[in-house]
Amino acid sequence: MTQPKMPTSTSLSDSGVPETGTPQHVDMLIAEIMDGGSEAAAVHLLSDLNRAGADGLRERWPTIPESERLFLVQLLAQDAEATIEHNYDRSLLVALDDPLSDTRLAAIEALAELESPAFLNLLLTRVEREDDDRVRAAEVAALGRFALLAELAEIDDDDRSRIHEILMRVLTADPAADVRRRALESVSYLSNDERISEHIQRSFDSGDHDMRISAIYAMGRQSSIEWLETVHDELDSAEPDIRYEAVTAAGMIGSERSVLNVIDLLRDEDPEVRMAAIAALGSIGGRTAINTLRTLAQDDSPVIADAADAALEEAHATDNPFRPIL
Repeated sequence: MTQPKMPTSTSLSDSGVPETGTPQHVDMLIAEIMDGGSEAAAVHLLSDLNRAGADGLRERWPTIPESERLFLVQLLAQDAEATIEHNYDRSLLVALDDPLSDTRLAAIEALAELESPAFLNLLLTRVEREDDDRVRAAEVAALGRFALLAELAEIDDDDRSRIHEILMRVLTADPAADVRRRALESVSYLSNDERISEHIQRSFDSGDHDMRISAIYAMGRQSSIEWLETVHDELDSAEPDIRYEAVTAAGMIGSERSVLNVIDLLRDEDPEVRMAAIAALGSIGGRTAINTLRTLAQDDSPVIADAADAALEEAHATDNPFRPIL
């Protein structure tokens, strides 16, 4: 794939006229595409779309060839990651209505960290109507971020109820196992519903490997001490992906009772498990975890040392000598 040209920041020209994001800039980009030019060099024109620009892009979107629409979404995602000054949220929201499921999937994945009310409403209204399993799973996963915001009381009770109801319906009724897994992971952020814990336990006991992984992941997201014994048991699993999820969950639960178990995994045969153990120590914190991380920060391996430094920062940021030992 052609790498996008990285233009300089483009907010306002010297005359005060926006340099990107208007209907005229949309027309310029589409003309570049239709003339066989390089949209990679012009993709920044869609940065910071104003409302009129978004309306113009929505109107012109069907005129762009199908394959070019997918490529354009991929370019938007690449440039947004590479150039922090560029924002393509409104452009990507337009792409969510694309008839091609691959394009919708690329747009959802690019918007995964967006927390706007418009994106939430869009997810809630379309997730149960989406006919592609991959896109539906991505939409359900994106709802997890809003479930966390709801648990933190950063969105209103009505939205929390809608998120809860839809995720529970998907969890219990969706025909695709991957979609149900993502629903379990997303809804697990929400507390005060015993049915969620029952679903986690049922999924863990199901015998299905992927569903067990999602159940352990959900245990971590619940951050509840009730799952600690199960998580500790799975730290000794013969399967590295189970150990990885278990040590990650232990970090999310954050009990100092896990520290010695997690330290044991610093010698795990799987490098990803070892790195997850370092991160978990940073999440748990406490004197023993911090002292262990200080030692690891002097490791001969730059990868280990850097990971330990990052974990130490987190441990120090959250350390409270008066917190109860759970």
